[in-house]
Amino acid sequence: MRILVVTLRYPPYVQGGYELLTRDAVIGLREMGHQVSVLCGKGKALSGQADTFATLEPAVDGGENLFEVDRHSSPMERVRSHYFRPSNYAATSAAIRSFRPELVLYFNLGLASLAPLVAARMNRIPCLGYLCDRWAENLWLTEVKGNANKRGRLPLLRGIWTGVRAVAGLSPSLCASDWIRRRLIASGVPPRGVEVLPTGLSPQMDSLVRSIQSPRSRKQGERLRVICTSMMWHGKGQHILVEAFGRAVAEGLDAELILAGADAGGGEYEARLVELTKEGRIVDRVQFVGLLPPEELSLQLASCHVFVLPSLWGEPFGLSTIEAMAHGLCTVVSDSGASPELVGDTGVVVKTGEIEALVRVLLVLGGDEERRALLGQRARARALEQFGRERFLKRLESGCLSVAHGGQLTLSLDADQAGATH
Repeated sequence: MRILVVTLRYPPYVQGGYELLTRDAVIGLREMGHQVSVLCGKGKALSGQADTFATLEPAVDGGENLFEVDRHSSPMERVRSHYFRPSNYAATSAAIRSFRPELVLYFNLGLASLAPLVAARMNRIPCLGYLCDRWAENLWLTEVKGNANKRGRLPLLRGIWTGVRAVAGLSPSLCASDWIRRRLIASGVPPRGVEVLPTGLSPQMDSLVRSIQSPRSRKQGERLRVICTSMMWHGKGQHILVEAFGRAVAEGLDAELILAGADAGGGEYEARLVELTKEGRIVDRVQFVGLLPPEELSLQLASCHVFVLPSLWGEPFGLSTIEAMAHGLCTVVSDSGASPELVGDTGVVVKTGEIEALVRVLLVLGGDEERRALLGQRARARALEQFGRERFLKRLESGCLSVAHGGQLTLSLDADQAGATH
């Protein structure tokens, strides 16, 4: 089957997990025998590459935070970014004429507008979306709702969005979590044709975790190793973790904390975390190891006992969570967003933002090795069963085939059935 994948950022232009997921899906679908081309944002690193149309706007070469730039743009430019950008309609139509796809599979269209979907509909190409965050609710509308000074614009902006979305259509869609699905439906998308397909581990991480025979047990007298692997940003809640960790150490927890990830703000947030370690007198207990490549990240995870992601912002999925689970770590998450549905009954869920609750959990896990080890074993089994790469790709392929051939969106795990119509 000929599939045109549409997204704004595409590796080597990476801001987060979305871009890596898109690339992994493209690689996987090609390995399964499909012809896949990518339509993405303008970038010199992608210009002229085979099977790539780097023609969408805004351009991704500048390195700046495009969402921050958007917040300071004129109202007309924001209409183009969030509703309909004519140049992206033309770019998508041109890619369709050149590649002649049987399906448009779109990932993140935030700031590219709904123009690519409108173009696909006008060219009568079936579309399927894979949604990993809240861009499909319209981020501008979300911003206006939260600003009392701007709410007067809400009826007009909502009316335009309803009209453009009706033409573009966001169904059928696959959502990385039930939390995203519920939010999408609450925003007005009909529930029929909106299904849940959890994101799978990356090819490299899937291979690394399956090479581990069994998670490393904690030796008697060994410090409890706690880790958080996520972009460093206030919304991820690392400051909650550092403060809770400091209090737990003060109450007798023999532990060390590893923070892995890049600072999204150029170092300002990490500097704040460093100050918290000084205030809590735990400088010698906390390591900042930066953004790690997959092999080094896997080694760090395999050396730890507990993973904590105290997110504040509403995690749409949480790739770092399933990576930790797959390594057999006891997993502690906040009740924000989709995190609780990822861990199920194999982890510990604490109320968002409650430092004292996290202190108690760390102390309990530090003193109950049997419970911690059991939760880690169960988390690993759940991750390998529910979030393996092969399972994700088979179900994604099944969804693509069912939509491309005019049927109802279906997600089959039967590889023979899924591949019968290649």
